[in-house]
Amino acid sequence: MEPFVRDILAFEDGVYLDVHGSEEPHLVHGSLYMGVSDLPASRKANGLRGPTSKEYPCPYCYQSFDSLTSAECFNPTCFRMRDDWRYIKYAYKARDADADLREEIAERRGVRWSVLDALPGWMPARSSPPEFMHATFLVQVKHMFQEVLVGSGLFTTRSRNDKPVSKLEEFLQTIWWPASSGRVPQKITEGGSVKADQWRNLVHILPVVLYYAWQVKGSIPEGCAPRPNASSNAGKALAKKEDLIRSRQRAHLAAQPGDVPIEAMEAINRMEIDRNYRRHYENALEMCTAIRIWASSSISPQEVERAQDCHSRACQSWATMNCHLTPYFHLATHNSEFFLRNGPSYSWWAYPYERNNGFLGRFKTNGHTGGELEATMMRGWVKCQLIQDLV
Repeated sequence: MEPFVRDILAFEDGVYLDVHGSEEPHLVHGSLYMGVSDLPASRKANGLRGPTSKEYPCPYCYQSFDSLTSAECFNPTCFRMRDDWRYIKYAYKARDADADLREEIAERRGVRWSVLDALPGWMPARSSPPEFMHATFLVQVKHMFQEVLVGSGLFTTRSRNDKPVSKLEEFLQTIWWPASSGRVPQKITEGGSVKADQWRNLVHILPVVLYYAWQVKGSIPEGCAPRPNASSNAGKALAKKEDLIRSRQRAHLAAQPGDVPIEAMEAINRMEIDRNYRRHYENALEMCTAIRIWASSSISPQEVERAQDCHSRACQSWATMNCHLTPYFHLATHNSEFFLRNGPSYSWWAYPYERNNGFLGRFKTNGHTGGELEATMMRGWVKCQLIQDLV
């Protein structure tokens, strides 16, 4: 049991939704088990295929990995939903099968046996929502800024006196942050190790930062950013990214029923990532709006749907602009179901558990096994709690 339940939290008393204008919380589900962990750990614990699987990147609907290049991949009205009971059915078949049949079931049905399947009421997909902190701040916000905006050339120097990167760093340096808040690294365009809280802070100021960096005479220009020099590292990275998107578009087009039009394949060969300032700015506004609503400590059903619409519009627009998006962007199009069932993200994101993991990781231990290391960590934990109570 230990390797499966290490990152699993069970809520048996019911999950409640905080609705504006109501004195009492609304009961959403009377009995629910929910797995909270980052996506790779969650899929492994639940016996589901990983997010880079060609046919099973999403356990909730039938969208394929190559469909990430299509706007339909981010339009909930186009989804054909999967049935969790099929996962349960084939998980039990895999439990009693030999090694070859288990591999065939995993390849064709997208599921392996997990001990969690024995829990009454456990659904492999519905009981494991994408954990909000990892999926949103450490993946979507990071990818949106570093890959979609910076990596697509939106911060390429426009002239000797017009350098968007310098303007962005200058703006970040002048911000006065509250003492209780974290900071955003000044050199954030260069990558490096940026924490989830720092990406979360960036969401709050990103619309203003982009306006300051891109504006010309007080407005966002309608034109496109200059393409990076083909011999530069940025130019080579952009060309490589466009080749990757073209290959996925070809695969997605070839998977469609009927003959593939020659004109469509030729259009894919000429494809380039759209670098229009205004369209990217509008998409960033939509994305930041959705994330700020979802990350609120109190949220209503109407706000959940509004955030879902904003997120879907942004992703669909970026897909039509041939931007590189990851499976996490598609998985977030299912967020409304999990928010309506589980309540605000504060009640099920991994911030407190990651904080406590870091707290435990800093304890000095003797490294011995057989219970000594665990006992040392438990004594340290209890000691800190008792000191806190005393203070």
